[in-house]
Amino acid sequence: MKVDGFKAFNKDHTNRSGKLFEEGKVYSTSGDIIPGQYNLDLQNGYHLSVDLSNVFRYFDESKGISIAKVTGFGKLRYFEAPPFMNYDYDNMYACEHIRINRFLKRDEIMQELLSLPVSGICKYLISGNPSNDELRLIYDTYKDSDEVERIMLYFQLGVKDSFERKVDRQKVLSLLSNR
Repeated sequence: MKVDGFKAFNKDHTNRSGKLFEEGKVYSTSGDIIPGQYNLDLQNGYHLSVDLSNVFRYFDESKGISIAKVTGFGKLRYFEAPPFMNYDYDNMYACEHIRINRFLKRDEIMQELLSLPVSGICKYLISGNPSNDELRLIYDTYKDSDEVERIMLYFQLGVKDSFERKVDRQKVLSLLSNR
């Protein structure tokens, strides 16, 4: 069995443990495959997500990250987030083997993100760090979604009462221009 998805790394292509990953190579682990991100001592396997917006939760995008398209295979275990977690954060696979197919350029990452449904772009806006131009592109792409506007106002533009009042599209455009 195999699964295609995305994996985030530090900007130097290392994981959180400092291991360097290279494009085109396969990495393997042995033992029981145990997904999870809460206790790093207990987990085993290479983690990936089929949803690109999930990977931004694990690395601080403001410090620079790299994202790769990957294929996981061999023994696979799926970790599903508890139902109380909004937007299905943390749904991921842990894999016995992972192939780093290729690292994505920033414009490719944005193309992938802009193809997501509203729930996916909201996940990105909650934990990602888009540039001003990227925020404007997201706003223009999802301009008919009050949910995207409210999430953008709250998490990206610092308008803390955005869920308590009617969205003012002119205010959103003004805040985007002045960011």
